[in-house]
Amino acid sequence: MKETGAKIGEARFALLLTGQDLPIAEAEALLGLRPTRIVRAGEIINQVPEVRAAHDEWVCAIPLHHPMSGEPALDALLRALGEHKAGLESLSGRCQVSLRLYVQSDYAQVNYILTAGTLGLLAELGLPLEVSTLSWGETGI
Repeated sequence: MKETGAKIGEARFALLLTGQDLPIAEAEALLGLRPTRIVRAGEIINQVPEVRAAHDEWVCAIPLHHPMSGEPALDALLRALGEHKAGLESLSGRCQVSLRLYVQSDYAQVNYILTAGTLGLLAELGLPLEVSTLSWGETGI
């Protein structure tokens, strides 16, 4: 079988801070996390057609590797965020704080299982969770 480079069941999980004039250094200090991507308002985020970011975005994303069972890296991130809940609450007064699960496949078969334990950790954080399913293309994080 010829290798096509297609992605089957690629998944990522991210903490996102969005808004205007994000307190980037303060976010890192409050959360104990380094962003994997920072976008400033006005930056080009898509070439064709040209699209510019409407707001600043601070993203800390991790890859997920176990789509049909427990995800140790995700649970570890959620526990770490739980330890910095006061920092998350402080930031949420100045910007939007949310979580995003990206699941992507170039073969349109997209799925990901969140265990009861992971759902419990998510519930404890009390943050909104967006689930994005993508077929063809890149997650952007």
